[in-house]
Amino acid sequence: MGAKISRKESTCNEKSESQENINLILEPNFDWATVKEKNNGDDDNNDDLKSDYVFPKEIEEGYRVHSTHFALKHVCNGNYKVPLKEHLKPGSKILDVGCGSGLWCEEMAREFPDVNVYGIDLVDFPSKIKPYNCKFFLGNIIFGLPWVDNTFDYIWSRCLFTDIKSKYWLPLLLEMYRVLKPNGIIEFQGGDGYALSAGPLLEKVQSNCLKAALELRDIDLRITRRFGEIVKLAGFKDINESYQSIAVGRWGGKIGEIWASNLKESYLTMQPWLSSYMGISEDEYNRTIKEIVDKELDTHKTYINHHITWATKKPHYKYYWITYLSAFNINLHY
Repeated sequence: MGAKISRKESTCNEKSESQENINLILEPNFDWATVKEKNNGDDDNNDDLKSDYVFPKEIEEGYRVHSTHFALKHVCNGNYKVPLKEHLKPGSKILDVGCGSGLWCEEMAREFPDVNVYGIDLVDFPSKIKPYNCKFFLGNIIFGLPWVDNTFDYIWSRCLFTDIKSKYWLPLLLEMYRVLKPNGIIEFQGGDGYALSAGPLLEKVQSNCLKAALELRDIDLRITRRFGEIVKLAGFKDINESYQSIAVGRWGGKIGEIWASNLKESYLTMQPWLSSYMGISEDEYNRTIKEIVDKELDTHKTYINHHITWATKKPHYKYYWITYLSAFNINLHY
């Protein structure tokens, strides 16, 4: 499920200059919220976003990162959107690029016990018991992936769009292309860095954030909107793009509360450089974020779009190497 993305450009007035040339007409898509949960026992669909969704019990005890994982798993109706069960075979290999705590890897290893699941990240992994078919590697993905060509059947990545500089995306995708087997599948998931139906305070903060992230850190927080174009440039084929809308705030029930908390923590983390960029004091900045979370999100029914892009490897190595050699000379801000 998930609304398909049309590549028709918007002709309406834009909210800010930071949105120009990439604002597609995307209607809110909350279809996941009306899908009956498996084994729910309730025949009535819940299409009222003000009430709590049927939600995994683990969420009450999890940390924020785990809460986000379970929320996205619920929104996307599982850990992946591709037709994976018909694609994988015993002995297949899965790679999670930027695996974080490794929770996704462990769940996938349990779901596919005959498949080997690998995760790589820059941070250390918690020391704990993990499935026998799950392995973690420490490394900086910007400098390449430590596997030989044509190793993996499926490569997955989520929520890396706030961490990777724009200039590194094409080289990274080319590395994924290299280690992916011919006809293998890649899947990316991540949120658009621009909340929709935002109030005036959030509009001001996020507009400045988009500009500052791009100017100061070369991070395009809206790259999910055009990620399919970069995936195509890396040589992949059969590109599929869709999105799910997620409420932000109490008006969205449990999941909305999780996303409001994520928004709050994200902006408070950015305070040291974003408040300076906006020309306001730390106190004023913190008060603004508090008012956004406490009032604006629910008043304006703010939401974000979670984008899913997946594609398959085009087995034409000549094209791959031509693209690879030109990767560092291509400007991704098109």
